[in-house]
Amino acid sequence: MVAGATVWVSRFAEPSRHLAETSTDSRGYFTFALADSEKDSDLVIKASTDSGLEGYELPHLIPISQDSPLRLKLRKPGENYDDPSPDALGDWLIERLKLSCGPKPTPNCGSGTLGVMLNDRRRKPSTWDRVGEALRLLRKEDAPEVRLVATAALMRLGAWQTAGEVLDGVKDPRFDLEKTVLEGVRLNSIQLPHEASQLLGRTLQGELIDPFVQLELGRAAVMEEDWPGALQKLDPALKDKKLAPGAHYLRARALYALGDIEAAIQEAKLLTRQVKRKKLPLHARMFVDDLQTRLSEKSIRALRSVMTQPIAEIQKAVPSLANLDASPPPAGLELGVILKKVGDNIEKFFREFANTSSLEILRQSSLDNKGKSHAIRRAEMYYVFQQKSLKGKPMLEEIRGTGDGKLETIGGLEEGFMASTGFASSLIVFHPVLQPEVDYRYLGRQQLAGKNVLVVGFAQRPKESTPMGVFRSSARQAAARVFVQGMAWISEDQYQVVRLRTDLLAPILEAELKRETSEIDYRPYHFLSTPKSYLLPSRVTVSIEWRNRRLRNEHIFSRFWLFNVEADSSDDRQAIRTAKIPQPVAAH
Repeated sequence: MVAGATVWVSRFAEPSRHLAETSTDSRGYFTFALADSEKDSDLVIKASTDSGLEGYELPHLIPISQDSPLRLKLRKPGENYDDPSPDALGDWLIERLKLSCGPKPTPNCGSGTLGVMLNDRRRKPSTWDRVGEALRLLRKEDAPEVRLVATAALMRLGAWQTAGEVLDGVKDPRFDLEKTVLEGVRLNSIQLPHEASQLLGRTLQGELIDPFVQLELGRAAVMEEDWPGALQKLDPALKDKKLAPGAHYLRARALYALGDIEAAIQEAKLLTRQVKRKKLPLHARMFVDDLQTRLSEKSIRALRSVMTQPIAEIQKAVPSLANLDASPPPAGLELGVILKKVGDNIEKFFREFANTSSLEILRQSSLDNKGKSHAIRRAEMYYVFQQKSLKGKPMLEEIRGTGDGKLETIGGLEEGFMASTGFASSLIVFHPVLQPEVDYRYLGRQQLAGKNVLVVGFAQRPKESTPMGVFRSSARQAAARVFVQGMAWISEDQYQVVRLRTDLLAPILEAELKRETSEIDYRPYHFLSTPKSYLLPSRVTVSIEWRNRRLRNEHIFSRFWLFNVEADSSDDRQAIRTAKIPQPVAAH
């Protein structure tokens, strides 16, 4: 569980009356002291965060011990195409029970269970009522289909551990398929896609294709970043009207990750034909909007001066700031507080960073005067992040390599394209060591992908700062130093940079570089070999105006893994040779 969550204990019959309350510690742990009379009650434990995450468990249904503690998985309530749909699962289970039990419930199929489920379709009870009804049925008759109904209700609530315990009690072989599918969906819900895929794969029988199972197999493939596999598995779900929106969304994600941006946009259009944009779940709507606007010329207008421009002008240059609340920060969120907290996180990131490699898909485009691509080149390679230091200052060296362990050189401006790098290193602009060399400005607060974020502008001071990079138009030309300005979107709950935009502080006249804009999305990756997480780029858009050319790069990163190389090694080829051997990939 996450740190800083509030945890309550209540009786199931009186969920609003709290028997005890506490908070999780820095490791996400919590403890309760309850009276003996309360320990035997039907209790419910709820945890929530200020950012809207919540989770439940019913401890009286779970064997809890020191070796097997209670674990709450928090999520944001509401429809979410990234996660399994409780409605789709319920519909699938109803149809399966009809096949197993017949159109009318029999004594062997549990008294009235199927009737209750069918009634649910008409009267749409609340999630809490669904769980209550299912548990009352379970007390009356511990039949396998009753446990299946209860499991589905508990999963809708978000009580994943309790759901797994109840499901484990299904022993009747007639319901093996239903049990296996529900467990696979539960594993997808708690982000264990490899286990989910293995389990769901067992249900595939000959030529019989179940669209719902295929959707969940496709979802697992997306979480494992098996993009071609995801596209293949999701196809059958497109033919089911209720499942198609989620399948189109996941296919759009996979196509984007493969660098096929035009196909991703077409998939997003198919999604919005089936579900009106305003009715899409927030995360899906923002993905569709971002997919379209990031590829349009409007999304990369240059910043003149982030430190002095009025907010309204900055919003015109950065359309994603349209819903920015530019009012002064509330108490506790002053600029100095933000810089201290995010700076501590960035310092820890560089100090604890482990050498990491990933798969990079690079799409290079040359644009016409209207911003449309008229020449496109696509490449796939390894991208290596290696920890280094320069004059005592932390840095990451970022290099590219081929599958046979050789350094990769990407064609530059002489070939009509450009090469760009240094995306993880860009976070250095908030490092405490460099903060004295940078000016910062609080711009406001907004929602980004459903999360509350703080937006902070920054600008380097050229006379005091270390350049953020260099620009070289050819191998023969001297490198021009690059100083930047820009803005960061910082999560309000954890003070992590989730998006970073950088622009030139000023055009570089000697290099004829008018503009260079980078938009970098970050997310935390968790590796199987360490409990630590690392903030790494997931996708990057780089736009450039050089002489009379307009160019754009799209970088998509996936399949991160850790590797070891001698810390003092200056041989980039050794790093590439070591990094190319895949280790278990990062989990979401």
